[in-house]
Amino acid sequence: LVGASLTAVILVNVLRVVEPSHRSMLTPRFVATNLLPIGAAMAATLAAGNAVYLYLPVGFIQMLKSFTPTVTLAMLCLLRIEFPSPLVSM
Repeated sequence: LVGASLTAVILVNVLRVVEPSHRSMLTPRFVATNLLPIGAAMAATLAAGNAVYLYLPVGFIQMLKSFTPTVTLAMLCLLRIEFPSPLVSM
């Protein structure tokens, strides 16, 4: 991930191969409030996902992974973002 980030920074800022269309939006405040929390959450998810293999049996981890769509749908309904259609519920 660090290598991809460095490559992107070099291509955009140093070599000017790619010209971002929304350069004016990329202020330090925007990066700190929108991009940094997402990157930190992704890093924490990756670290926790790898650490779980040290403490839980593989079969239990597979059951948890298969339960992910159910948890996702429940969270979407609780936060009133998305609701399943009646056809799916049947």
